[in-house]
Amino acid sequence: MSHDYRVKARSDEEVRSLARQMRTFFKTEKRYPVNILTCLRSGSVSTVFGVKKLEFRALPDEEVGGDDARTLVSRDAVVIQAKKSVVDRATLGVGRDRQTLAHELGHAVMHERPMMARATGAIGNNIPGYIKPYESAEHQAKVFAAGFLIIDSLATDFRTAEEISTQFGVSLESAMIFIDQREEDQRRKDSASLVGRMAEEFRNLVTQVSAATVYFPVACPKCGSPTLRPIGVKLSCDSCDYIGALPDGDSAS
Repeated sequence: MSHDYRVKARSDEEVRSLARQMRTFFKTEKRYPVNILTCLRSGSVSTVFGVKKLEFRALPDEEVGGDDARTLVSRDAVVIQAKKSVVDRATLGVGRDRQTLAHELGHAVMHERPMMARATGAIGNNIPGYIKPYESAEHQAKVFAAGFLIIDSLATDFRTAEEISTQFGVSLESAMIFIDQREEDQRRKDSASLVGRMAEEFRNLVTQVSAATVYFPVACPKCGSPTLRPIGVKLSCDSCDYIGALPDGDSAS
C-alpha cells in the first residue's frame, strides 16, 4: 500500500536547500555523521509553515504496526513516532534506519498532512503514476533525508559510494544516488560553461566581422550615416533599417 500523496511542487535542489537550512537550525552544518536522534530530541523544528514544537517518541514495535515510523502534524506541533527497533539501529549507526528518521523529519519540515508514514521494509520510492516526482511527498522526503545526512560540501572529499555511506551513515543506495546527482550537477555546470564559451567566441567573431566590414562610399539616404553595406544587389544600413537598391552602374565589389 502506498502512503504517497500530492504536495506543493518542489525541485530536488529546493528540497536539498531546505535540508541544508535544517542542518543550520540544528547547528550541525559541519558535523558528520549528523546525529539525527539529537536533532529529533531537540524539542523544536523549523518548518516551511514556521517553527513548531517537536516531540519524538520511540514506541514498541507492535504499537507502530506496519510502519517503521510516522509523522503527525498539527498547526503548532509535530510528533514523530518510530519503532524502538528502528531507533536502536539508528543509534548504532545503521544507514537505512537513520534515513528513515531523517525521512520523517523531511515530512515534518515540508508537509502538513495530519499523518505520514514510512512502511516497514520500504525501499526507495513507489510513486503512484498520477503523481509527478516533484510533487510527491515521499520523493521529497527521500531527497530531504539524503540531503540532510550527506553534507555535500564535505562529501567532495569522498569519491566512492562506499566511502560516503560509511562516513555519513546512509545506505549504499542513497550514497549511489548522491554520486549520480553530483555527477549530473557537474555535467550541467560543464554544459553551462561550454555554452558560455561558445557565446563569447560568437560575440568575438561578430565583432571581428563588424570591424572588417567595408561600407559603400555613399551616405545612407535615410539617416545620413556612412554605414551602407552591400547585401546581394541591395544596400543595407547598419545605423538604421534602410534597405535599398544599388545605384545604377555601381557594384558591390
